[in-house]
Amino acid sequence: MSGTPTRLGFIDNLRLFLTVLVVAHHAAQPYGPTGGDWPLFNSERAAILGPFFAVNAAFFMGLFFFISGYFLPAAGDRKGLNRLLQNRLQRLGIPVLFFALIVFPPILYWLASPSISFPVFLVQVYIKQREIEVAHLWFLLHLLGYTALYAVWRSVSQRHSLSPINPPRHRLIVVYWLSLSLVTFLVRIHYPIDRWVNLLGFVPAELAHLPQYGSLWVLGILAYRHHWLGQMPTARGMTWLRVGLGAGLLRYLYSVSRTRLARS
Repeated sequence: MSGTPTRLGFIDNLRLFLTVLVVAHHAAQPYGPTGGDWPLFNSERAAILGPFFAVNAAFFMGLFFFISGYFLPAAGDRKGLNRLLQNRLQRLGIPVLFFALIVFPPILYWLASPSISFPVFLVQVYIKQREIEVAHLWFLLHLLGYTALYAVWRSVSQRHSLSPINPPRHRLIVVYWLSLSLVTFLVRIHYPIDRWVNLLGFVPAELAHLPQYGSLWVLGILAYRHHWLGQMPTARGMTWLRVGLGAGLLRYLYSVSRTRLARS
């Protein structure tokens, strides 16, 4: 099923809201109970930021992947798979290379303050140890990988038409919710939050969140192909918005109650 849905203005509003959350999330990390290394940070961490990080991580990057998946099929249909890959390599790959090879090395050298010269530092870290820093541009590398997977899938399935799929009902949403929770639980037994690995040797990934990111990216593609965002009943969407807000509020209340018990 193809066709181009009319522009949905709330997607722009959602992207703006998520961008603000990303900036706020990372600006707050040096001051709250979170992992990672930060050049500047507070020795006394603000416990109230803990639920802020947890609630954000439950949806904000996942929704970015959903939006990316939603707009991918239209770009592929319009440009063709070869031009799509070329375009993504230019728009995403070049910025990653620029920051990884030009911007980040001097910063890493300054932070490490080694006794060796900068060229020797580059040889040891980038060539011998093969530790190429991309920092938060991991998101762009993931999108490049997902775009390649989409191109492979489309080249295999382009001769098969898709039967229409209605927007998911409450029962299917609950099934997805429980399935994602189970898979995430199993993954986090061995790969907890803030444990990063290099997929294929150079793509940094926090496996604890990968089930969320990958599944929402696929759902974004399905949402475009079957016009879910334009056909989803408002009442159904509002119901799950309330569920999400209620779950976030409970997470905050749980953290506040634990903090008060610890002080008493």
